[in-house]
Amino acid sequence: MEKIIIVDDESLIRYSLTSVFRGPQAEVFSVDTGKAALNAVRNHRLDLCILDVHLPDMNGLDIMRTLRDISPWTRIVIMTGSDITDAEMISIQKNAHCLISKPFDLDEVRSASDRLLCAHRTLGEVQGGEKSIADSCILWIACSARKHPRRPMTGTLTGHSIVPNGSAEPSRLTADALDISESGLCIVTASELKPGHLVRLHDAPVKGSGVVRWCLPSGVAGTYRAGIQFVAPENLPAIARPMDAAPSDGATRDQHPA
Repeated sequence: MEKIIIVDDESLIRYSLTSVFRGPQAEVFSVDTGKAALNAVRNHRLDLCILDVHLPDMNGLDIMRTLRDISPWTRIVIMTGSDITDAEMISIQKNAHCLISKPFDLDEVRSASDRLLCAHRTLGEVQGGEKSIADSCILWIACSARKHPRRPMTGTLTGHSIVPNGSAEPSRLTADALDISESGLCIVTASELKPGHLVRLHDAPVKGSGVVRWCLPSGVAGTYRAGIQFVAPENLPAIARPMDAAPSDGATRDQHPA
């Protein structure tokens, strides 16, 4: 039986999430303070923790780091209804498995959590039905990128971004690289990308097609920090077509292979 804990000081959220997860194969604990959460962690082998950042007695990210140390098998889903800093995002990436924004869709949270309990999956595999990935409450979810070490990277990258449904013309994208792995990279850009936006980086040192998984203010006015997961072009045929048609400022597509 799976053991799941919901940590949030809002009773409606605790009630809603408990109702979604409770069943014959799951035991659900619901607490409203950080102290109660840590007590539960010490007394139970928890499979999943859904944790709010702002609690009345503790910072949820401090609980996250403690949980990661004492219960490394527990999948951690962080919830927040407010902006988080660049440093907080780095900590969440390092210690948690998923970040969701409030208000959220209960079905999406359940689906993402089920995937995390089974195995590391990409965000695209978590989504279902007709809902666009860009409309998702899921800002970031751990995938195979966690298995690949990230290494620092410097330099300016150029490319194009496009909304998933192709309702707008591709936009020119210029970004500064921060780090990279076999599965993705982190950039800083003046473009406010949205989760689910598609990108083609003409001069990326690895695969050039990708999907924006999260984008948050970088802490410097007018710039954003974004995480991009590389995706093979053959896996995104509907997406690749409008991007192939994107203007390349005088350069042909052959000069900028994906």
